[in-house]
Amino acid sequence: MIYFGASYYPEQLDPSAVEPDARLMQEAGFNLVRMGEFAWSRMEPDDGQFDFDWLENAVETMAQHGIKSLLGTPTAAPPKWLTDKHPDICQIQLDGRRREFGRRRHYCVNSENYHRYTTRIVTTLAEQFKDNPNVIGYQLDNEFMAEQPHCYCDECREKFQAWLQKKFGTIEELNRRWGMIFWGQSYRSFEEVIFPKPGHNPSALLDFYRFFSDSFLNYARLQGDCLKKISPEKTVTHNICSSGFVYLLDLYALGRQLDIVSLDNYPFAWMIENEYGNLGDRPYRPSMASFALSMTRSYKRAPFWVTEAQCGRTFRPRNLVEPGIVNAWTHQEIAHGAQAVLWFHWRQFPFAIEHMLQAVLDYDGVPRRRYFEIQQTVRDLKKVSAEIAGALPQPEVALIRDFQTDWALDDGHPHQDLKYLRHLHLYYDALFQLHVNADTAEPGDDLTRFKLVIAPSLLLVDAARAANLRRYVEQGGTLVLTCQSGLRDLDNVFHAKTFPAHLRDLCVFEIGEQQALKFQDTTGIAPVGGGWKKERYECPLWFDVLKLETAQALATYTDHWFAGQPAVSVNPFGKGKVYYIATVPSAEFVSEFLGQIAAGCGVRSNVLASSSPLVESVKTRRGTDEFLHLINYTREPQNVTLDGCLENLDGNAVVARKFELKPFGAAILRRK
Repeated sequence: MIYFGASYYPEQLDPSAVEPDARLMQEAGFNLVRMGEFAWSRMEPDDGQFDFDWLENAVETMAQHGIKSLLGTPTAAPPKWLTDKHPDICQIQLDGRRREFGRRRHYCVNSENYHRYTTRIVTTLAEQFKDNPNVIGYQLDNEFMAEQPHCYCDECREKFQAWLQKKFGTIEELNRRWGMIFWGQSYRSFEEVIFPKPGHNPSALLDFYRFFSDSFLNYARLQGDCLKKISPEKTVTHNICSSGFVYLLDLYALGRQLDIVSLDNYPFAWMIENEYGNLGDRPYRPSMASFALSMTRSYKRAPFWVTEAQCGRTFRPRNLVEPGIVNAWTHQEIAHGAQAVLWFHWRQFPFAIEHMLQAVLDYDGVPRRRYFEIQQTVRDLKKVSAEIAGALPQPEVALIRDFQTDWALDDGHPHQDLKYLRHLHLYYDALFQLHVNADTAEPGDDLTRFKLVIAPSLLLVDAARAANLRRYVEQGGTLVLTCQSGLRDLDNVFHAKTFPAHLRDLCVFEIGEQQALKFQDTTGIAPVGGGWKKERYECPLWFDVLKLETAQALATYTDHWFAGQPAVSVNPFGKGKVYYIATVPSAEFVSEFLGQIAAGCGVRSNVLASSSPLVESVKTRRGTDEFLHLINYTREPQNVTLDGCLENLDGNAVVARKFELKPFGAAILRRK
């Protein structure tokens, strides 16, 4: 079954409003609502005094209209009486001031007081609905590590010190591995260890990120254990924030704790650049949401839910949300493996900080364009849901996505603009243009099911990570490495070996020199041999100067004192090959390069051609059935050239060779 629905907030409404809302939801084809994730003050209006009558009324009213409920644990918004009674549960910020009541997510994730109250409200909620078949599961909290997740209170510092002692054993080992002799910063005991701040020791900062990621994982486990103890059969999920680009939390580890991973997806409102603090407008690129959805699917290698789907303008005005684009986004979510799409939100808030966010309905609750468009999209997808439910992409290509490398590069020391996710998306976007789907993977995963693995900026590589990559290539895999790979160990310390250190036997060269390219400084590369569209491709940001041993040069630099030196190389290793790109080339070069490599290792594009780069194709499988999802993100009709005869699930017509997509239209085809 595929769920469709919306986030719903009955705590803000008169109980009499729920039934007409439920009726309109039923008419829209909805079968699931999400409720309660910010309603602690209604569930527990005073310490130990609980009231779930309003929520039970909403659950039962929805059920009468064929709609199930997903309930949120309300811990992202502690009530005023709790912060007044225990002000210590509020975070201490970097500047030493305590966060005040007035927003959300202001709690200290390590506060034992907060854990105690969390356990009580989550347990009470679970007990209240344990026998209710209309509640299918629970969402933990809301958007872990959104906004400002770090706390600098004494309780967090003491737990950080204990975490370090467990990791290192002795303070001498910490001093050695962090390099604390530098500037005479050595500690005499774990009790002396302070919280590192921006500009402090990079190894300490990396462990700081690890500690807070672990802290939120522990908090998620606390809630999940409470729920599963009472209702083991109900689904436990969590909604990943920032359109999937939150990087401070290890989402692979979170996925292992959940029954299903969920995502809050805002293709126009939040992109990679926003996560790095760049809040200005950016051109819309559908590959951005495609990348986020692929990452979300990869955290469990399984279907996922979209618990918040954008359906209109947000409070960050960006691109126009034109008629039809929500249909395209919904098809994109389903194509990548979503088994639930819940739009945010049902009825526009008349008050408070999110009052400008458009919803399925406007303030007055009258159905208009957004409602009817969503209704039609749901009807279309429900017609084929029995056939496509559970179908997933089975990519032959993976990008290594390493959260620890992301944290290590966050200080901007190598280059303020060479951001990790930005670098990954450069390669994902090229695959998108080539109509090649991709998963993401951890550095230690079994990679043998992939024909091609791409590892941009894989900075942290120890012997074990290198051995895993070596096994993959030896057995016939094709590996693409880039600059910034293999330079440091897992403590964020440079290897005392000739670069690329543990990867040198794979690459068979040494890096003689490397520098950042800033501002007006760029370089270029010229491919060796024919078959390229241009003679020179621009390369900003970074360069490595390579001294090849037995590796072969595929491109050379065109500028500066290293002109003529190798910039791209290939080395056969075992049954496979290792490519190395020593700079950050233009998107045009990456697309051509990956197109040649993919063809060489047997990776085929989903389609032969499309009339626009803003057309996406996603190939999925369920059992022996293979489907091809085609999505047009433009306001004009677009054509796709197919590689054979397929059956259109909308009408069962056989489609051969050419297929036209309507503006913002989508189609699901089955291979004959």
